[in-house]
Amino acid sequence: MEITIFVGSVEPLTGRVVAAVGDDPDRTTTDVSFMGWLGLLRALDDVIGSSASSYGARSERPRR
Repeated sequence: MEITIFVGSVEPLTGRVVAAVGDDPDRTTTDVSFMGWLGLLRALDDVIGSSASSYGARSERPRR
């Protein structure tokens, strides 16, 4: 998996996170926009989770 973070601006922090799965040119990609540091963390969780679920490897975490 290859994850790329594009930052559009620093104040406020905005951008997008792109995750690509596989080595072939037709690989699956996930693209999520974010705003703020918490938004960046959520975007990373989204792209990693959706990429891992395509392999069936994501384990469910208990919510508190």
